[in-house]
Amino acid sequence: MFGTDELGRDVFSRVLYGARVSLEVGMFSAAVAGASGVAIGGVAGYAGGAVDAVLMRGTDAMLAIPRLPLLMIAAVVLQPSIPALIVLIGIAGWMETARVVRAEFRTLGGRGFVESARSAGAGHARVLVRHLLPNAAQAVAVSITLAVARGILIESALSFFGVGVRPPAAS
Repeated sequence: MFGTDELGRDVFSRVLYGARVSLEVGMFSAAVAGASGVAIGGVAGYAGGAVDAVLMRGTDAMLAIPRLPLLMIAAVVLQPSIPALIVLIGIAGWMETARVVRAEFRTLGGRGFVESARSAGAGHARVLVRHLLPNAAQAVAVSITLAVARGILIESALSFFGVGVRPPAAS
C-alpha cells in the first residue's frame, strides 16, 4: 500500500509498528504521570495548609521548566530505550494531573460525606482512598486521557529530533 523504503522494508508495516510503539509510550507514560499526579495532588488537596503550599509551589516550579528541552537532555544522557522514555515522559508529565486532583480534593473536602467519614472515625488513608478518590475519578480519567495524547506528542517530537526511539525501531 505504501511501498518500500530504500532498504526494501515495507513502509505500511513500519507505520503500524510505529503506531504501536507510540501508543505504548503514551499509555504507560500516562499511567506513570497519573499515579504520581494523583499521589501528589491528593496529598496536597487533602492536607491543605503548608503541605499544600509546598507541593503546589513545587508543581508550579516544574511547570515553569520547558519540558521538551529537559527531556531531550535527559534522553541523551540516559541512552533512551522505550522503558526509559516511558519513565522520563511520565515523570515530566505529572503536574497537570496533580493540579486537577488537588482542585477536586479541595472541592470535595468540605462536603458532608467527608465530614461524616471523619466523624465516624475513618483514618486519613481511608478518607482519601474510599471517599475522595472515587468522587474525583471522572476528573482524573479526563486528565489521564489527555496525558496519553501529550505522551504520544512528546515521544514523536523526541524521535523527530533523534533522541527518541532508536532505529531500526519505528516510531
